[in-house]
Amino acid sequence: MESWLKHVKDVDILASDNRLTDKVLIDPVTIDPPLFIAKTDDISMDDIAFHHKTVAENLTPACQQLYANISGKQFTLNTQAFPQFEQAINESINDVNGWCYQTLKAKSNEFGSDEPEETYLRITMGVNQGESPGIPFVMEICQMGITLLSTTTVMPMPSSECCLVKSP
Repeated sequence: MESWLKHVKDVDILASDNRLTDKVLIDPVTIDPPLFIAKTDDISMDDIAFHHKTVAENLTPACQQLYANISGKQFTLNTQAFPQFEQAINESINDVNGWCYQTLKAKSNEFGSDEPEETYLRITMGVNQGESPGIPFVMEICQMGITLLSTTTVMPMPSSECCLVKSP
């Protein structure tokens, strides 16, 4: 009989009030992971050896799901209905009178000290799938720009996230 321990992928360590205090992964992170995802036909041995690129199959299951949803050519922030959507968000972030700038500024000292570089706006994307947190994808807007996230939860543990930034 196989031990259940062989199938453990990660362990969440919770405080007595169920706050996540630490996370232990089966594979230690010993180097910075590659920041670019390539198709298998576009990746070389050097890309893998020097951690320049990886393939989608190397991502965690939640990140693979997010990548599969946003990696297509048709998935863009700009649509026919709003062709300058990305530009409008970036201008709103950078304009002191912009809604994003004002909202980010108002949130920046929400928890005491003024932390504008750690402040972001989260906008849910997709439909409620009936599991906590319900809507699995969010768009995050911060001073650096726009990020797409996948939020997954295995109850009763707190949510885990992966992040992919899609280049134009």
